[in-house]
Amino acid sequence: MNSSVPDISLEGYHTISLEEVMRASLAERMEQKYILPAILLPDLLQMLKKDFDLMVAGGQPVQLYESVYFDTPALSTYLAHHNGIGDRFKIRLRKYHSTSTSFLEIKHRIPTGKVIKKRIQVSDLMIDLSMYSEFLRCNSPYQPEELEEKIRSYYYRITLVNKVLEERATFDYGLLFTRGNERQDFSPLVIAEFKFSKDLRRPSCQDLLRSFHIRNTSISKYCTGIASLYQDVRKNRFKQNLRKINRIIVNHYENHVR
Repeated sequence: MNSSVPDISLEGYHTISLEEVMRASLAERMEQKYILPAILLPDLLQMLKKDFDLMVAGGQPVQLYESVYFDTPALSTYLAHHNGIGDRFKIRLRKYHSTSTSFLEIKHRIPTGKVIKKRIQVSDLMIDLSMYSEFLRCNSPYQPEELEEKIRSYYYRITLVNKVLEERATFDYGLLFTRGNERQDFSPLVIAEFKFSKDLRRPSCQDLLRSFHIRNTSISKYCTGIASLYQDVRKNRFKQNLRKINRIIVNHYENHVR
C-alpha cells in the first residue's frame, strides 16, 4: 500500500482454508492486542511458522480489508468508548476484498467485556443504511437517520492458526485512515491480536513477543482513527496509545503522526 510496509515472505507455511478456521471458531476466548513496528513483522512471521498454519481466503494468503465507520454527528459511539462505558456499540460497513464480499457489521460490547458481533451481507460499501433499518433497530439503539460516515480504514491482514492449541493470531499492517481528503498513514505499525481459549491464559508466543520488548495493550482502530483525524474531539483516554505510536514511528521511520 505504501513504502513503509516491509517485504513479507509467507513461503513454507502450511495453509488452512477460511472454512476450516470458521469451523474451529473459539467459543469461550480471551484476547490480547499488541502494537509493534512493521519492520519486525517479517522476523516474527518466520519464527511463528513452526507452530502456526496460514489461513488462505479466496486463494489469497493476505487479505485487504476496507471499512466505513458510522457514528452520530456528536460521535456518540466514539465517546462511549472514550468515557469507559461498558455497554457500547460500533457500526461499520466492511469489504473483504479477497472474497469480494461486504457486510454491515455491529459490534456490541456488554459490561462483562464480552463482544457480540452481528452482521448482514450487503451488495457493496455504497449502500443506503435506510435499507437496513430493521437490522440496525434489532441490534443497536441507532436508526439510520442518526448515523453518518465518519472515517474509512484500509489495511492488510495475515491470519495464523495454531497447529495444536486453540489459538489464532492476526497481524494488520499497511493501516491507513481517511476522512474525506484527509489521510493518516499508520503503515509503520502492525496491530497484532491473539485470540485463545481461556485454558491457555496467555498467547503461546508471549515470551517471544516480550523478547522483542512488545507488551500487550488495549487499542481500537476506530477510536485511533477518530483521535488522529478529528482535532477537537476528546482523546485523553487514547493519548497513551498515540504517544506509543509516535515513539514507534519516530524510532524506526523519519515521518511521524500527530
